[in-house]
Amino acid sequence: SVDVEAWLLSVEFLSSLFLSRAFQLVGSQKKTSFSLSSKAGATGSAAGPSASLLCSCEILLLTPVAFRTRALRLLAGKVSLAARVDFFGQSKEGEKGKAMREEIVRALIKAQEPPPAPQKKALPAPDERARPKRGGKKYRRMKEKYELTEVHKQLNRMQFGVEEDQNGLKAKGLGMLGKSIASGRLKIQAKQQKKLQPSRKRQQQMNRGAGARAGNETAGCGFSSSLTFTPIQGIELCNPDAAGAAANPAVAKKQAANTKTNYFSSTGKFTKVEKDLASMVPKAV
Repeated sequence: SVDVEAWLLSVEFLSSLFLSRAFQLVGSQKKTSFSLSSKAGATGSAAGPSASLLCSCEILLLTPVAFRTRALRLLAGKVSLAARVDFFGQSKEGEKGKAMREEIVRALIKAQEPPPAPQKKALPAPDERARPKRGGKKYRRMKEKYELTEVHKQLNRMQFGVEEDQNGLKAKGLGMLGKSIASGRLKIQAKQQKKLQPSRKRQQQMNRGAGARAGNETAGCGFSSSLTFTPIQGIELCNPDAAGAAANPAVAKKQAANTKTNYFSSTGKFTKVEKDLASMVPKAV
């Protein structure tokens, strides 16, 4: 058994291990404790029955607990390379081993450094040129809707060398508001704005709508009633369209035409019946 253990720790055996993960398990034992937690597993200490031979290395013992897993992986990789170098006798003075140790130490120091602080980058300079705005008349009307009124414009202005008036005890300046009028009132002169003319298509639509409304003027109102209250007879039944016909001759003429030609006219006659009666009258011989 002693010969087997010596062979397992020999350079020949170590150089035959191709995977660096295998070096992390050399010399380790199985855990005999079946508890859910243990000091060795919970704290990650290098000591314990399940720890491998690399866990007792000086580099691993000096490394903080949070970085020991990383240190163990780096150490196992470099040990596998060092075992092959020793087996073939390429570095008898140990230069490559020292270089590997320094490389491991530098990597662990680099891993323990705090991350770099975020740099505050300056915003790019804005473009001074005026960008084209689309929309035409719609965009201009939107700007007119949300632009400053003349009162706010006068409040924001200040006359050079003249003390501005203040509003109450809040020391809020009134600017040039009320300076342009001799009376001193806080008002502005109304501007004569040009009245916007509707387009030709819109004007045609408005004209058609006006013509349709003029043709429907004779229609009775929804709130009109044929019952009226009089001081003599009380409730009286009347024609609600009679007043409109008396005031407008055109309406009266149209109502008369409808009366003559309407199917339900009170003055209409049964023309077919009259023809039948005329045929029944005997002709004079």
